[in-house]
Amino acid sequence: MKNKEPMFAVSLIKVTRHPKNYPREEFLKDATHIKDKYWIYEGDLEYLVYMGVSFMTIAEGVVKSLGGLTQEELVKLCLEVFDYEV
Repeated sequence: MKNKEPMFAVSLIKVTRHPKNYPREEFLKDATHIKDKYWIYEGDLEYLVYMGVSFMTIAEGVVKSLGGLTQEELVKLCLEVFDYEV
C-alpha cells in the first residue's frame, strides 16, 4: 500500500482589514502568506469573522502540504489549484 501525502481543504482569501488586537499568532498557525494581502487559509472562515478579520474568499480547493514552498511556487499553485492569478 502506497503512503499518500495528506491533502488539506483550504481557502484562498484576500484580507482587507484586521483589528489591531486580533490573535495574530492563532491566525498564522492556519495561514500561509502568498503575497500582498493574499493568504491560503486552512480552517474555519467563520472563526476569522469572529476574530474581526475582514476578507474576501477568492476560491476553495484541496492542496498538499504548503510547507517549504517559495513565494513563486505559491503563486503558481494558486493559478493551478484555484485558477486565480495572485
